[in-house]
Amino acid sequence: MITVIETISAGGSVLPPMIISKGQAHYKGWTALVKAGDKAFFAISDKGWTSRSIGLDYLTENFEPNTSEL
Repeated sequence: MITVIETISAGGSVLPPMIISKGQAHYKGWTALVKAGDKAFFAISDKGWTSRSIGLDYLTENFEPNTSEL
């Protein structure tokens, strides 16, 4: 199971996605299709869903830094 948090504004601006995988540890093969220059954030959870801590990480590490100057 994989959950993806995506953010797209009405103006067409797109933020890097946060990809949440089900598991206890992050495995290198999960990011094998990410190419150099691609930007994405990764997280893991027991059920593959978002949680309060993952949501907070998304807001503080992705959303706020990428939208503070807009």
